[in-house]
Amino acid sequence: MELQSVSHTVLRIEGFVDVTIEGPEGILTSTEDELSLIAPFARIDRIGYDGEVTMVAIENWEEHQVTMHVTNDGVLNYTIRWFDNENNLVDERSFIDIPVQENETITTNTAREEITILEVDQSGDGTVDEQWDVTEDEPPTLLPSTNGLTILSRTLARLLEHTLK
Repeated sequence: MELQSVSHTVLRIEGFVDVTIEGPEGILTSTEDELSLIAPFARIDRIGYDGEVTMVAIENWEEHQVTMHVTNDGVLNYTIRWFDNENNLVDERSFIDIPVQENETITTNTAREEITILEVDQSGDGTVDEQWDVTEDEPPTLLPSTNGLTILSRTLARLLEHTLK
């Protein structure tokens, strides 16, 4: 019997965070009180001396919500990669050295067709206090948060640019 490979998404998160992956197939989480590291659609692995690197493998390219709860002050490195059914790297986006503080919540999604944005809730009140975006061959950019229209227009411009490529 020959195993068939499927398209998949891989997340590499360096930093002390608990991760929750939510999608049409269910929820997967590394949070201690709700620990669920393996599901039919994905798995979470902790590696590194102190478990500071979290690897997530998701079986397809369907959109999933990613929530990271910061458990220690420091920096976050976040990389998302999409592979085709022959295990060829199709796309990759990385955020390097994003400053984070304990108890912050960072959300993003795995949609390849969209610009990848990390939304940071610094106080846990459900309000996005910072947004970081990244495009090919550029370092992560902190989007201005003083004017919602600035964030919206820049996001729309990047989405249009990405669509026209």
